[in-house]
Amino acid sequence: MIPLNLNQEILLVALSIEFYGQVIIVCRPISSLVSYFCNFPEDYSIKCGRLIHLWVAERFIEQKRVKTLEQVAYEYLDELIQMSLVQASRWDLDGRVRSCRVSNLVRGFILSESMKDNFFTVVRRQHTSLGGEKICRLSLHNCSPSILQSKDLSYLRTFSLFGRDNRIESLTRSFFRKFRLLTVLDLENAASHHFPEEAVKLNLLSYLSLRNTKIESVPKSIKKLRNLIILDLRKTHVTIFPMEIVELRKLIYLLVGDRDIYQAAVGAQLSSGIGCLTMLEKLSLIKANDKNRSIVKELGNLIRMRKLGITELKVEDGKNLCASIEKMVHLCSLYVNSASKEEYLDLNYVTNSPQLINSLILGGRLEEIPAWICKLNSLSKIELKWSKLQNSPLEAIQALPSLKELHLYDAYTGTVMEFSAECFLGLKMLEIEQCNRLSKVVIQERALPKLQKLTIKKM
Repeated sequence: MIPLNLNQEILLVALSIEFYGQVIIVCRPISSLVSYFCNFPEDYSIKCGRLIHLWVAERFIEQKRVKTLEQVAYEYLDELIQMSLVQASRWDLDGRVRSCRVSNLVRGFILSESMKDNFFTVVRRQHTSLGGEKICRLSLHNCSPSILQSKDLSYLRTFSLFGRDNRIESLTRSFFRKFRLLTVLDLENAASHHFPEEAVKLNLLSYLSLRNTKIESVPKSIKKLRNLIILDLRKTHVTIFPMEIVELRKLIYLLVGDRDIYQAAVGAQLSSGIGCLTMLEKLSLIKANDKNRSIVKELGNLIRMRKLGITELKVEDGKNLCASIEKMVHLCSLYVNSASKEEYLDLNYVTNSPQLINSLILGGRLEEIPAWICKLNSLSKIELKWSKLQNSPLEAIQALPSLKELHLYDAYTGTVMEFSAECFLGLKMLEIEQCNRLSKVVIQERALPKLQKLTIKKM
């Protein structure tokens, strides 16, 4: 159970829910975490990563010794699921919850209480009256932001937008001037083609998401957001950052670009200086193609890194990348893409590999599987793209104790792939695609005993 800290006013009976005949007592800060679900529309399956990032930005999560804010937040989420207040809706093969939701019963209760306590205001219809309350957190569901033009939003701290009628271009400059206390601006999926430049005047902003919008550039004035800790520009058309991005010294998550197993990943170009952002824990996807090719070396300063995605790597960058990876002792997820499908990745220089890596994706030619990968006992997912290995990769990785997913896409040029007995004992998903010379896959008895999904495809 989550420990209670009586010195921080987390007293019992902050929220009490009668649920399936059982009264569940929820304490603060848990009550704030549960109440936050009313931000999302009814029957909405929420990606846990997005939810966790919002909790962190709202400062609902307190730092604990030797744990990151994200790790603490996931502990809270697991606790809420165990208490049946939150329902898991999607899991990965490791059993970790990836998406979640609340039942309509729970959502109805927390929405009623949140509106009553002025914790969250949710507008679901175009002509809904907002009343005279000082609104702190506001979420629009299928409503145009234009309905807010005449409202007093001077106390607003959080603004979210969901649904079809979400054109933020309808917001005037004077509208953003009302947002002076805003700390969270969540415009994911909004119908926007331009970065809202007035947003850079929101000095207290800690969270900005324009994910899955059509924006193409980020203004130099982004440097004004000195309190920003989360910037999410994934699935946008942004391919270059202004050099001023390195002035955001509080950034923990810098997320941009898009990736697809069938295509080369699209990242964003950074100028040198990224090594100054020493608070970063997630950086993905960035290009390694700066003029002096110094970014790969600078990554070694980011020793708090837990998730790294880098594209357009050339063979000569391999040694510096390996040196940087060795310094990232907390690294859990690594994505590396070469400059082209025919460019080799030279990653054979790691001697002390980060032992927490659980996800590894390599896109590019390989002469062999780097020896250090075979020692990653926490590795649960491997994806090899365009490796074109002459020797089967199976022998090198078959004994990895935690491996659950193996994706091989144009990874092997041989004609036979054989899975030996009593190997890949924990593997649950196997995908072999575009290995066009492959004519036979042999699975010996007692191999792949836990396999749940097998895909073998050619062109």
